[in-house]
Amino acid sequence: MATITLHKKDILINFGVVKLDGVDITDYIEKPTHSYFVSIGVYVFKPEVLKYIPDGRLDFPDLIKILIKNREKVGGYIFDDYWLDIGIPEDYMKANKDLEKIYDKQFLSQE
Repeated sequence: MATITLHKKDILINFGVVKLDGVDITDYIEKPTHSYFVSIGVYVFKPEVLKYIPDGRLDFPDLIKILIKNREKVGGYIFDDYWLDIGIPEDYMKANKDLEKIYDKQFLSQE
């Protein structure tokens, strides 16, 4: 019924993390990294999905939750090439610089 494009993202916690059982520390992990698959905002839907969209506005994440709740098939496509969210100016600038390097390498290798 739907497919979401995903990218593996590693999140570094810059602190020592503890696990608690009440007040007793049961584990201590120094600066762990957690890996998650994140949605990169590319969705593919079958036309039948339209029956789940109410009148008015509905965001894609809300639609995905409705589909899951109704036991419709929602799959993930893992995109493991270069991807960077450009929602903040610093990341937008980084993406521009990264793409210049990528394209320079491609064009230089063709000469």
